[in-house]
Amino acid sequence: MAKAKVFMLTSDTEGYGLVAFEALTLGLPCVVSDVGGLPKIVDDRCGKLCNDKEQFSKEIINLLKYNEYYKLKSEEALKKAEKIENIDEYMKKIERIYEVLLDEKRY
Repeated sequence: MAKAKVFMLTSDTEGYGLVAFEALTLGLPCVVSDVGGLPKIVDDRCGKLCNDKEQFSKEIINLLKYNEYYKLKSEEALKKAEKIENIDEYMKKIERIYEVLLDEKRY
């Protein structure tokens, strides 16, 4: 994957889609099916969520044909990976959820 220019995943079904996150960490724009957990990982800034062959084809062509478009999506892929991987922020969210649950349980 490290030698790829674009990451593409054409799954009919998908769980979390960890492989898409791994691609983002390498700065690869991700062109993926709009299924499972992929919409939580990929958006129009760092790639494209696709529903059919035409959308996949069009996005791959645009990424390979237009250097500035590719560069923008690649940079956003790295930013998205950093945001997802921010463990401190993730832990804060988990703590807030537990605090709410504990407060509800007390009353």
